[in-house]
Amino acid sequence: MCGIVGIASAESTGFSYKELEAFETMLFLDTLRGWDSTGVFGVTHDKDVFIAKEACHGPDFLKKSEYKDIRSSMSARGKFFVGHNRAATRGTVNDKNAHPFWVDDKIVLVQNGTYKGSHKHHKDVEVDTEAIAHVIAENEDVEVALNKINAAYALVWYNVKQAKLNLIRNAERPLYLAVTKSGSIWFASEAATLLYAAHRHDVKFDEKPYMMDEHTLVTIAIEGRTSFK
Repeated sequence: MCGIVGIASAESTGFSYKELEAFETMLFLDTLRGWDSTGVFGVTHDKDVFIAKEACHGPDFLKKSEYKDIRSSMSARGKFFVGHNRAATRGTVNDKNAHPFWVDDKIVLVQNGTYKGSHKHHKDVEVDTEAIAHVIAENEDVEVALNKINAAYALVWYNVKQAKLNLIRNAERPLYLAVTKSGSIWFASEAATLLYAAHRHDVKFDEKPYMMDEHTLVTIAIEGRTSFK
């Protein structure tokens, strides 16, 4: 079991202080879903991508200078901030095998889930999630890519060319969404994570968090509207 958390901010000038504090609370809580490693990626309004990951648990990761540097960039000009906590199922527990995975300067991806059977026919790598990232990077049509993947999954990835954040799940893994009164979109593997972070940092949701529909791609653009299809 792994965990995913994240925020797509509605702010035009970077993440608010409350959003950054809430993100850290969610990443801390999400450690309960995976103690082996922690990682984040952030994307700015001007489409710069920042990544940090390490084979350590969430509370220690939040103290790292690499994380603090990304937080600073998100405060100044951030749009997307995504975190992951890994409970290792395949592959050595080390920094390289922590999520997120950055593939060919095309996508950066995190997953909660596991491949059914061998993933080596996709890519000869240790971690099945990295192989899945290659499949998505190599296929512009998401539906075509996902039809090649035999896995339980909740996936979140940023497409560099399209400048869009993508979220999707199948029936075997959860992913919850919530929209704040200011219009930011929050997501997490557990609804309770969203609710606690919002309560702790005095952020109001339009409605209570809800489970994403299965096989429904949610796409959030840096500029423009959010789509559900």
